[in-house]
Amino acid sequence: MKIQSGDFHANANYDGWELHKCTNTCYYKFPKQFDTEFNSLPTVLVSLQAFDIEGNHITRVAIFPENITNSGFNIVYKNWGDSKIWMLAGNWLAYGV
Repeated sequence: MKIQSGDFHANANYDGWELHKCTNTCYYKFPKQFDTEFNSLPTVLVSLQAFDIEGNHITRVAIFPENITNSGFNIVYKNWGDSKIWMLAGNWLAYGV
């Protein structure tokens, strides 16, 4: 069994971040590379640790992994409606062989 983990952080200063301007559904994808490749496709978990969200709107946010390979994955931030998200941070854990 191989386990790797780390943290992530992205905000409105990052290129392509539009979650603070969203009026419908918006996404931001943050690529992560594993320190060492897995021998097979790992299971990846992500969790939210901190956020900066504008208080005049309903909070809607999802964080999930996608495009998981033996060498890395994307962390996807998603918001919808009129949520205004300025920053998201969290942790990830990958396990496999």
